[in-house]
Amino acid sequence: SLNPEIYKLNSLKSLDASKNRIRYLDGRVGNLSKLVKLCMSKNHLRSIPEEIGKLQQLQNLEVSRNCLESIPESLKNLQNLKRLDLFQNCLNSTQMERFILNLPSPLLKDGAFFPWAEVVA
Repeated sequence: SLNPEIYKLNSLKSLDASKNRIRYLDGRVGNLSKLVKLCMSKNHLRSIPEEIGKLQQLQNLEVSRNCLESIPESLKNLQNLKRLDLFQNCLNSTQMERFILNLPSPLLKDGAFFPWAEVVA
């Protein structure tokens, strides 16, 4: 998991913890209220905590190439989210369909949701 000191950085706007073999993301991530970008790609995450939905400033969430088995319902609360990358995870099609139906509409309109295709910046 992330160093606990990270959760005390209340002004943190961008966090890239990719390629660190992280297995667990603590719910305290929800305390990082200024976070605009969170990149946790290429780790070993099985889930994302529900507290992620508290990150009202979050615009970019990259969790590709993990072992995600579920998607928190709270992601639908992220009204500023402009990019979501779930490429190469362990999500089944039923979970994805249910999730897509609850996505904030800007993600669907702008083509910024990447469940199965690799993201090109």
